[in-house]
Order: sequence, then structure tokens, then C-alpha cells
Amino acid sequence: MKFGVHLPTVRLNDPDPLAMLTEFVSQSEAMGYEYLAVNDHFFNVLDPVTALAAVAGATKRMRFIPAGLLPIHRGLVPTAKMFVTLDLFTGGRMIAGLAAGSSNVEYTINNLDPAERWHRFDEIAVALRSLLQPGAPAFKGKYYNTEGLDLGVMSRRPEGIPIWIAAWGSNAGLRRVARFGDGRLSSALQLTPEALRETKARLNQYLVAEGKDPATFPNGLCTWQFYVSKDQSRLVAMNARRENLLRNRPRAAGERHELHGMGPIIGTPEQVAEVVSALEEAGSDALYIRPLDDHLEQVQRFMSDVVPLVRKAAAARANGDRP
Repeated sequence: MKFGVHLPTVRLNDPDPLAMLTEFVSQSEAMGYEYLAVNDHFFNVLDPVTALAAVAGATKRMRFIPAGLLPIHRGLVPTAKMFVTLDLFTGGRMIAGLAAGSSNVEYTINNLDPAERWHRFDEIAVALRSLLQPGAPAFKGKYYNTEGLDLGVMSRRPEGIPIWIAAWGSNAGLRRVARFGDGRLSSALQLTPEALRETKARLNQYLVAEGKDPATFPNGLCTWQFYVSKDQSRLVAMNARRENLLRNRPRAAGERHELHGMGPIIGTPEQVAEVVSALEEAGSDALYIRPLDDHLEQVQRFMSDVVPLVRKAAAARANGDRP
């Protein structure tokens, strides 16, 4: 399993947010994290594209992936230009992570009909491929048209920018990933290890039907919230905070509550590693972590205290050993 970090762009009150984010990214890369993920919402979060562009110079190896960007809201050409620009800024390390967005409120404020969500998304995913990957045919549909469209700039990678599609586990969503994606994004807010295993099995069937190899198809799990500590008093305090977070989470009428999956994982290194190992065994080959608090300290602890235990468990499974 490979590991990435979510850029901490939610409700920032740091006096120098750019310096904080730059340090977070450079140190995370030095620790060995391979992905930099960022969420896309219209409330309580910095703009993901601007944030990624601002910290791009602080990295040399990390791959950038919005998990996932909302192209329906942002528009076809602006989204394509964002991805190409970031790909050029990072020397070809951009992944086009796409999501339709589950919030009806965001559709309303952007004057879009939520009932058109999936029709639009199916079209824009194909239209973006025609703009991000050389040789892909132009697309013309009801909502989007790339015929005769030239952005004027392209990725320098011969294969272009890979597209990963977000899907939590419905058959329609998994078919969409298999049809349109070069990889899948799933969310720990929606899935447990058991649910991840089951959805991965169904996705594999759809991939085979599309002529794609499940063994080489990436599966990234994003928004995995955690807090790890050997201090029991700190764990008690964080668990109390977790309960308050879940109890007070707003649930507007008509809005889907996101926390249907694991919720934040709080525990000792051994307890956290057990969950991560279960996710790896269930089919996640990349995990993008998001600490509940103490962001830089927590990504350090995760890498130093949790990852070695996960590696040890993976080696034991490979040797046929079981606890």
C-alpha cells in the first residue's frame, strides 16, 4: 500500500496559511508520502486548485490528486486548463480525480439541476479525456462539446493525464469507474473494510467487461480520518471530540449525511495499523490520510509508528502467516 496526505485546507485559522501548508507538504514528502490529496467543496475549505498550485514548488516527487474535483460546477474548459496547468507545474505528477458531488446545496448555489448530475458527469468525464489525453477522440453530447476545441496547452506526458473516478459502491458508480476511469477513488466516509472488499470485487467484474486488468487498476481511498497516540488521556480526549463531531454534524433536509463508513479512527499505533491493514487486504492500494488534529505531528507519527506495523502485517500475509 502507498500512502498520501490530505492537504489541511479545512477551516484554517493559521496566521500564515501558505507557510504552514508549504511546510506540511515539504515535510510530508520528506517522510515518504507519495500522494497529495485535496477535497473540493464550496464551504469551509480553501480552493483546492489554488492551494495545490501554491504548494507545487515545495514538492519534487508527490503525485497531486483532487479527491475529487467537481468539474460540473467548475466547467469543462476551466477544469481541463486547471489540470493541464498543474501537470506542467509539477512536471507530470497530476492525476485528474473527478467526482459528481453529493451536495444538492452546491448544485443550487451554482444554478444547476441536481437531477442532471449523472447525465452531466458521464458526459464531462469523456469530454475531459478528449482534452487531457492525446489521441482521445473529440466528444459531442447534450451538455458538452469538444469538437474543434484546442486548449493551446497540453500535458507533456505522451499518455496525458490519468483520470480517476470517485464512486462509493453503487453498481452504477462502479460501472462508471470501469467505463470512464484509469483508477478509482473511494471514501472512508462511506466504506468500511468489508464494504471496500465487496465493492472491489464487483468493480473487478466491470473492469474485465471493459477489457481492463483489475490487477493494474489503481484503487485510492481518500478522506481517511484518524488520530494516533500512545497517551491514553489524549485518546480519551480525542474520542470525546469525535463523539461531539458526529453528534453536532449538520444534517440539512434533503442532504445526504456523509459518515456512513468508518468515521474517524482513534487509537494506539497497533489499533490504527490493524484498520489500515484491513483496508489494504480489502483491496485499497493507496490511502490518503487526514488527521483530526495536530496535522504535521500526526502524519509524522503515522509514518513512524503505524506504517512499519502495516508493512509487517503485509509481509506476514505474503508468507501465509495469520495472527
